[in-house]
Amino acid sequence: MASNRFSEQDYDRIYRRDAFTCVYCGFDGHAFENWMQLELDHVIPISQEGKDTDDNLVTCCPHCNKVTNGMQDLKGLPIEKILSQKRDVVMKDRKALYSRWLESQLPSANVVAARLGADQA
Repeated sequence: MASNRFSEQDYDRIYRRDAFTCVYCGFDGHAFENWMQLELDHVIPISQEGKDTDDNLVTCCPHCNKVTNGMQDLKGLPIEKILSQKRDVVMKDRKALYSRWLESQLPSANVVAARLGADQA
């Protein structure tokens, strides 16, 4: 909550409305450590004539805010359509990251070979 753009009351009001949950991925901000990570996101960015109004602000986690930050051509679309598009972008990104994470958890062929060699010695 480092922004001077919004008051503490603004954050609290939107967070409560959204049940302290990222509207894009479902990140749960109820625990204190998680709550400190919550951010506000403009559904329609200020750069695309979005406003600082409650209907254009949602609770999100830092990752989702980063992933949806560069989305273009949102002006004029209904809020629910934009939210749906942003959720799709987030889910696609999460699937790619999950695949990458899974691969990073698998031992490399060299590690497997070394372990097998050590077992045979």
